[in-house]
Amino acid sequence: MRSLFLAVLVLVLLPAAAGAAVLCPAMQDGRPLREVTLFDGPPAELASLVPDQRGRRVTWDVAYIRQAGRAAYLVCGYDRVTRKLEAEVPARARQCGFTSAPGGRIAGAVECQ
Repeated sequence: MRSLFLAVLVLVLLPAAAGAAVLCPAMQDGRPLREVTLFDGPPAELASLVPDQRGRRVTWDVAYIRQAGRAAYLVCGYDRVTRKLEAEVPARARQCGFTSAPGGRIAGAVECQ
């Protein structure tokens, strides 16, 4: 019975692990995501990158950052929350992005894959 449980658990979790990583959830403590900045290197170095936008899709290509031996970081700001969420982009990620809503708001989470 235990081995069956473990097998089912692996089958359920494996696709999620192989897919996109959510680094900025759409909501944090009931507050919607309002701003996202991607940095080439630690955010303290202030090397923020300008995203590409095609229609409502906003993306950053990040593969070249790892290829150069550096790390990329996302900083996520939520409505009426002073403290921002900071996350290192996974080494396997090639791109991070989100879909924008009318008015330029962020519609959903920021994912890296």
